[in-house]
Amino acid sequence: MSKANLWVHILDESWQLPTLLPDTRRALSFKSWRELLLPAQLSHVMLAYMLLQGHSRAARTAFLPVVLLFLYRSSVTLNVSCLEENTTVCDPALAWRNQGHLLNNFFSALQAITWAVEPRAPKRIDGTSPPLFEFITSFRAMDMEGVGSRCHRPKEWRPTQSRAAFCLATAGSLLINVLAVDILQTYIHYLDQEHYGFGKHGPLLPPDRLPSLRSTYITGVAAIVVYSVIQAVFDVGTLIGVGILRHDPKGWPPLFDKPWLSTSLSDFWGRRWHQIFRLCFIKVTAVLPLLRPLAILAAFALSGLLHLFGGWGMGYGESVARMVGFFVMNGVGILLERAVLKHFFRAQSDGKKRVGGMSEAPYIAH
Repeated sequence: MSKANLWVHILDESWQLPTLLPDTRRALSFKSWRELLLPAQLSHVMLAYMLLQGHSRAARTAFLPVVLLFLYRSSVTLNVSCLEENTTVCDPALAWRNQGHLLNNFFSALQAITWAVEPRAPKRIDGTSPPLFEFITSFRAMDMEGVGSRCHRPKEWRPTQSRAAFCLATAGSLLINVLAVDILQTYIHYLDQEHYGFGKHGPLLPPDRLPSLRSTYITGVAAIVVYSVIQAVFDVGTLIGVGILRHDPKGWPPLFDKPWLSTSLSDFWGRRWHQIFRLCFIKVTAVLPLLRPLAILAAFALSGLLHLFGGWGMGYGESVARMVGFFVMNGVGILLERAVLKHFFRAQSDGKKRVGGMSEAPYIAH
């Protein structure tokens, strides 16, 4: 084993979360929902209500540990891949539910932190107060005053004048992405039956081997699957928000902005990839007195932790170094891009000039 691989092995073994086994958690039932999930949900909503009602920051900060405690207890105690209270045998095909459960809880914790430290109640751009549920589900907060309103808004391709036409176009997008996920997952399973499939996980390559054309190709196809899954989930949320809750279609702009056209890491993460977590990452890191470069790295570290706990929820012993390190290195790449632009190309601060091209594609994929 080479020295480089030895260090990778040491990091993996030293910085790895213990396996969260499915049979150590309670199955999802009405009783476990009432005792574990409901308190986490209600406390999360209560903190949002306190913010909208103008409660003091001190009161919200005092209530924050309660929210975080309930979210943590729900994360490590509830197994949503089992639907029978007295069984320890769960369907591996449903492990993704635990991933979604922990991703949601981690994001809810980030939301709770931002709500606790907000100096005042949020307002829409027009000065009105948002309804409670709309505020909770407005992840990007593009119609709110502050950071959210300055986020990039992808160009709308659906007709916003008609609610019915907007929902019909969204339903078409949902159908296409669901079919894409099903077809591509079957295809990847055909290409790599050893590691890819229900109840299976593992690296495409041994630790002592470099990426190959085959592994790069499978990674690229898997990236399309990830894109389609996220888009499909967002389409469902859009149909609920606009079709059932009667939100304004303009309040649900497209999630992605053609990420395959990215010309740099800054372009990919800052504009073209989804911005669901961006607001929370910015506000949580703003609580710490960090210089801008460190704040960027901290935001990517939070992203790594979010994905780390998602995988942990599926019952895998996740490597902190690999998962968090990947996202932090993307932050390093963005800082290097900015340094190159500043010192060699004298780019304008608005970021119109970018270092980019196809050379970043393998970096983003791996």
